[in-house]
Amino acid sequence: ELAIVVDLPGGGFRKQLERANRAGAAGVFLLGESEYAGGSITVKPLRGAVAMQETVPEAELAQALRRLAGTDSNPNRQGVDRRGV
Repeated sequence: ELAIVVDLPGGGFRKQLERANRAGAAGVFLLGESEYAGGSITVKPLRGAVAMQETVPEAELAQALRRLAGTDSNPNRQGVDRRGV
């Protein structure tokens, strides 16, 4: 099951992450000015063993979603900017 919640006017960034965490979200997708300008999206997991955020091209968002859900068969593919959180 997939549920998507958009939290645009929901206060500061930290509060939005706290709400997502309390709601039991597996992760969040971040689209700020730099991501928008670069045609990418940052994926930040909130649960599970994968505690690394990654910035992926928009075209690879579906694969990033599968990784977040734990259904991707190739989590170590090349070309992803992985940064520890």
